[in-house]
Amino acid sequence: MTLLVAGGSGLGGLARVSLALAFSFTPPWGYLSATLLANSLGCLVIGSLAAWFACRHGPRGEAWQTFLLPGFCGGFTTVSLFSLQGVALLQDGYYLSLFFYFAGSLVSCLLCVAIGWKLSHRRFSENPES
Repeated sequence: MTLLVAGGSGLGGLARVSLALAFSFTPPWGYLSATLLANSLGCLVIGSLAAWFACRHGPRGEAWQTFLLPGFCGGFTTVSLFSLQGVALLQDGYYLSLFFYFAGSLVSCLLCVAIGWKLSHRRFSENPES
């Protein structure tokens, strides 16, 4: 299963870069536009695929689900799987869990990026040779 995720993720990453290159986005807003476009498109795709897999009768094709959902869509976007899990919590009526999942994810991700930046920036600026 991990190879399916890796393969799908690799293809998703290539698709994301290709999308950005195809539109020749220029910095800084261009990169943000490419990310917004990829995330929105990826969320549309993962929602559609998840619904399709859920509505299929018979075997659900777990290998294809693994390849496409966390693999391709996860590699193509930064928020598609996160959003799919949020919709599942919403549909199941876990509103408080959804709130804490989204709020916790946002806060922890921003905090971790800031900590990672601070630690790495300090490390790399002290020793520019490495």
